[in-house]
Parts: sequence; structure tokens; C-alpha cells
Amino acid sequence: NISTGETFAVQFLAPVISKFRLKYPDVKIKISSRQPETIIDNLITHKTDFGISFTKNIPNTLKSIYVSSFPMGILCSPDHLLANKTEISLEDCLKFPLIFHPGTVTFWNSIQREVGEKLFSINPNLISNSFAFIKNYLIDDINYLTFFTSVGSYREIESKKLIFKKINHKLFLNNSVGIIVSKKNKLKKYTEEFIDLVKQEFQSSTNC
Repeated sequence: NISTGETFAVQFLAPVISKFRLKYPDVKIKISSRQPETIIDNLITHKTDFGISFTKNIPNTLKSIYVSSFPMGILCSPDHLLANKTEISLEDCLKFPLIFHPGTVTFWNSIQREVGEKLFSINPNLISNSFAFIKNYLIDDINYLTFFTSVGSYREIESKKLIFKKINHKLFLNNSVGIIVSKKNKLKKYTEEFIDLVKQEFQSSTNC
């Protein structure tokens, strides 16, 4: 049982399953797309073997067994006004209509606290819990943008269908994603081997 966000499943899990199946063809794999808070809850209650999520401020009963830096930034169309700008500030981003994914709610709250704005003042114009929809919408729209890591969008970025731009702000740069487990949970051998494959995928993505 694996709990993770939609983008992390696409980036880190899809490529390793076929490799894992070569050695363990009969092991049942269940992948659940969850919000970060639910991933943590599932790990604490032992409803999942491991999670892939943001690693900042996890409870003491959990531990990160692999962590990598994936800065937050903006995803937008190559024709967006910010696409060719060398340095982008948070203030630049807030001038444009925003798409919100519920999986980034903790990050949005941090932004609101940082800029000293009330909860309703940074108001997304479009909300969707489907990252696939968000990506397709951004490809076709030159005004909207969203705050995300580049995870889950490498194909679109490499093919120039979307642009990922880092933002010059500490909130965006200090962002880590990792593999999280419960300190009390004894993992089976095949689960540990699956996690090793995921670690390799993390390393490959970091080096891209």
C-alpha cells in the first residue's frame, strides 16, 4: 500500500512497477492518490506501507528515509508573459489568474502568511484536484499559472508544451519531497526493494 500525490505517482512510481514485476510478479500493489495531510494520517495509522510527499514538519512517529529538493515554482504556457522573464518574484505571479490544486493547500497557506494577506485575499480563479486537467488547461491558456514543482510535468516541460520557472523567494526554494515511513512499521523485504527502486527514480529526476 502506497499513499502519494498524483504528480509523485506519475513521476516516481509508474516507471518502477515494470522493473519490480520482473522479480515479484504476484505482489499486489495498491497506489492511492491522497492529499499531504491524509498521507501522514495513513502512515500514522498504518494504513499504508510508505508515502511520497512533502517532508517538512512531519510528526516524530514518522521518518524520511530519502529526501530530495524539488523547488516550487510556476507552471505556465510558453506564451505566458512570465515565460521568458529571467527573475520572477511572488508579486509578479499574483498579478495573474491562478489555478489551485488542493494538494498544495499547505503551501498556499504559507504564502498567505508570508505576504501578510488574509485567507481570502489570494483567491484562485480556478480550482481542480486533477493535475492532468491543470496541465492541459495551462497548455491552452496563456494567462493562467499554477504553483507546483516540476515533478509530474517533465514530459510537457521537455517538449516545450509547458514552462517551469523558479521563483526568487525562500518559500519556493526550500521545498523537499521524500519517501516517508512509520518508525514502528516493519517493512517486508519486497517493500524495501520497491522503495530502493523509487530512490533510484528520485535520483534520476534530481539529475535531470
